[in-house]
Amino acid sequence: MANRVKKKKWPTLAEIALIPALEPAGEDRPACRACGLYKVAETPFMKAKVPNDWTQKLIIVGDQPSQLDDRSGGPAFIGPVGRIIRKLVAKAGYSRSDVVYTNAVRCRPSNDRKPSMKEIRCCRPLLLRTLSKLNPKRILLAGGIALKSAFNDGAKGNVGKSRGRRIQLVGSEFHSFVTYHPASILHGALNNQVRILEDLQRDTLPKLKYPKEELPW
Repeated sequence: MANRVKKKKWPTLAEIALIPALEPAGEDRPACRACGLYKVAETPFMKAKVPNDWTQKLIIVGDQPSQLDDRSGGPAFIGPVGRIIRKLVAKAGYSRSDVVYTNAVRCRPSNDRKPSMKEIRCCRPLLLRTLSKLNPKRILLAGGIALKSAFNDGAKGNVGKSRGRRIQLVGSEFHSFVTYHPASILHGALNNQVRILEDLQRDTLPKLKYPKEELPW
């Protein structure tokens, strides 16, 4: 009789919450099965890549991993979209060590569909955990999915209405600005180059600390 291969059981979010120590910055790739996206993603739980000389200046939160991100193993924003945002980031005066890129949803949905609000909510603790560990001076939300995650509300993903406002991430002390996703430029919205650059150059937010006793993990 052939030996049965045991299917790996991912810990639940509640189980992860009991882990006493956080992984070092840059190795933040906890496994969870709060939703089913980990089953279809080639690179589940994609981690944020943090430069060794990280200056804490800026975190850019995108929507979800692209097909290229997923197949390559990450990090977020590689390929043509990554080249666009990195050029704009450099034009805004940031260096490589100033910026960390991540996503509101860590696993890529199949066929690049938009994640549901349930899936966005499942990933919110991972986003808040990353922010609390890295404690950036400034957060820029790129795209409607990131905005829905910030508000924890599926009806509040209109980037145009939220641009220029200081937005508090619900359930945390973090504040952010919002901009269009750089992928929109590849889809013909060429004016978004100017808009994203404007949003990158908005006044720097004060450094906000997240009390350890209130960490979501």
